[in-house]
Amino acid sequence: DMFCLQNNVPVGEEFIAEVVARILKLDERTIVRQLGTLLNRQHDLVQSQGTRWFGEQRLSFYRFRHILFQHYLSQTTDQGERLYLHEDIGTKLEHYYHGQTEQVAVQLALHFRKAGLTSKALEYLQKAAEQANKRLAFREAIGFFDNALALIREQSATEKWKKLQTRLQLALAEAQYKTGQ
Repeated sequence: DMFCLQNNVPVGEEFIAEVVARILKLDERTIVRQLGTLLNRQHDLVQSQGTRWFGEQRLSFYRFRHILFQHYLSQTTDQGERLYLHEDIGTKLEHYYHGQTEQVAVQLALHFRKAGLTSKALEYLQKAAEQANKRLAFREAIGFFDNALALIREQSATEKWKKLQTRLQLALAEAQYKTGQ
């Protein structure tokens, strides 16, 4: 599953404090303080990954010290609530990365897929594949195309999905050709 790793980091293991703050409707400084003090120094659950600027917005990146912490939090959330949380996370990431969503295309695809928003998930899987192709990471692109095609196969066979499936199959074949498969 190509959602597992990006830059050798499991997708979903790293998160942005400001996104969490927006979703919880809390002050960003309060969330950063709690993450740094309570969850990092006192309980050793998360670790700061630094901050980056996107335009005028500072984003504070954190990472779970162990993937099991993330899994536990995910499993203690009701399925319906999880759908809305994934949609909210995807929407907030789109907001923060406006005009630069290719940088987080894999995360966006994951969140929108988990939110049940197939069209948006496919949009970002295609972006992720295009980015992989540009980096000459054809095997990675193949994985994204495979994921997109698998997602389409889960949908009812409408003309819209058939056209997209054909385009993706052609792009997949091109990536496979470039790897010699």
